[in-house]
Amino acid sequence: MVFFGIQGYAQKITPSLDGQYYDFVKSSMEFYGSSDYNNSELLSDEFVNKVVLSSYRAVCTVEDFEVWIKEHLSETKFTSVEEAVKLFEENRKASEKIREKRRTLFAQESAFAEKYGEDFMENYSIMMAIISVSKKEELKKGIAELKKGVYTALNN
Repeated sequence: MVFFGIQGYAQKITPSLDGQYYDFVKSSMEFYGSSDYNNSELLSDEFVNKVVLSSYRAVCTVEDFEVWIKEHLSETKFTSVEEAVKLFEENRKASEKIREKRRTLFAQESAFAEKYGEDFMENYSIMMAIISVSKKEELKKGIAELKKGVYTALNN
């Protein structure tokens, strides 16, 4: 009796990447690793945390935040109207600063996802998240050191 063994291997097909994709990844790395992007994310997180999620949805639809916060300050974690308005303005300006670049990258990401497939683009998403988290941690440390230095300087 003779036995024949046949072994099959599944081969994952990797698309051939073009120069535009590499330019897109480089541009994305610069954007998601930038202080502007990560500062915007940190301000947004702080704002949402202080507004409290249930109130955040209401804030998104108000025309005049200062009027709204005067009426709803007790429902938030803000200590004053001034603190709330200042953070609101900082958050708005930081978001506006990165808005166009973010839109451009999202459009390019969608086009590459269509071209190369969602599974392939998952690696891109993971890479950008790692870059952003790393930069956020760097910024948080810098902010903490700055606050500590200011606090120490004020107490001396």
